[in-house]
Amino acid sequence: MHNPTRMKIVEQATRKLVDKVKSLYPLYNTPGFNVVESVKGLHCEMCAMPARSTLKHKYRCQKCNFQMEKEFPSGKLVEEPKYYEFCNP
Repeated sequence: MHNPTRMKIVEQATRKLVDKVKSLYPLYNTPGFNVVESVKGLHCEMCAMPARSTLKHKYRCQKCNFQMEKEFPSGKLVEEPKYYEFCNP
């Protein structure tokens, strides 16, 4: 109960849950419109090959199952070569 490592993990899980409750689907204004899948494939800046970094997130409404994709969720259009396994083994 007082383990600092466990408390950090509990804090992270709590923050994720709060973020999910606060994410509202605009049409119904209901909570739970959140990321259901992360799609890898952000392109490397140097060689333009797809990397393991997140290219887009898929969101889904828990009430009506409406789906939406948001590309470049991290704000990056390309990945730095140092994070791509081929250009920086």
